[in-house]
Amino acid sequence: MAKDQSCHKLVSVDYLLCESRQQLKQANIASYQIDPLILLQEICSLTKEQIIFNKDLCISNVLANKFLESIKLRKKSMPVAKIIGKKDFFDSSFIVSEDVLDPRPDSEILIETVIDNFRDDLQKFTILELGTGSGCLVLSLLKIYKNSQAVAVDISQKALAIANKNANNLLISDQLTLVESDLFDEITDKFDLIISNPPYIAAKEIEELSLDTKYDPEIALNGGVDGLDFYRRIAQNANKYLNNNGKIIVEIGCNQENDVKDIFLQNNFVFQDERKDLAGIIRVLTFYAKN
Repeated sequence: MAKDQSCHKLVSVDYLLCESRQQLKQANIASYQIDPLILLQEICSLTKEQIIFNKDLCISNVLANKFLESIKLRKKSMPVAKIIGKKDFFDSSFIVSEDVLDPRPDSEILIETVIDNFRDDLQKFTILELGTGSGCLVLSLLKIYKNSQAVAVDISQKALAIANKNANNLLISDQLTLVESDLFDEITDKFDLIISNPPYIAAKEIEELSLDTKYDPEIALNGGVDGLDFYRRIAQNANKYLNNNGKIIVEIGCNQENDVKDIFLQNNFVFQDERKDLAGIIRVLTFYAKN
């Protein structure tokens, strides 16, 4: 397999890159250029620079076979994050599995929105996250607001286990309480901020999603018949769990802004602002409760 005889029983990284990119291209994987590079970095503990600028670099057969197995998974549309078991988000790396959604760049807009609303990073305030998944949102915030405390709930024990691992890895588990709960069911306290990226895909659209979403838990995607079930449930109850001047910030799906605004306005909330993602889609809405 190796094209350089000096590699002996080793395998050329350059060859592996070319071969795997061709395989992924033929499998219609849009990110066929970058995915093999990321997988090689992780599997072989190499830097991007070592791979790109060292054309004579070789790796062992064991590592080469492990890499090729990962390419087989990617050809089946398994996301790279699910293959390597982690995903970068904001300024941290988070453990992921098939029990949680992969953190997505669009969700960083929610973090930026919170920062704009709570400008003093030494401020001591309380956060409730509804549907924490991997914990990427609430943990990113707790890294910024080191004097704050948060409660993060999820209906999935497996998701909470992932969030707990991430909290421990980031050394901020003392700021976070994890609770198994269906939204507010097990919550008794009030908070200064409620955040959520709830399931917002309409049930009939689940099967039409890209192939890689089959590796995500459906419970984290399915927002009911029209995709708005969780916004209704959150808006109907959130007032009871917000302190005076408290805010609620939610991520939404494409073209859901008007419906979600109406839901919250009907439940005695005031719309504050909206934020767009990098594609120009309105992605995050902020509300506060009427006094």
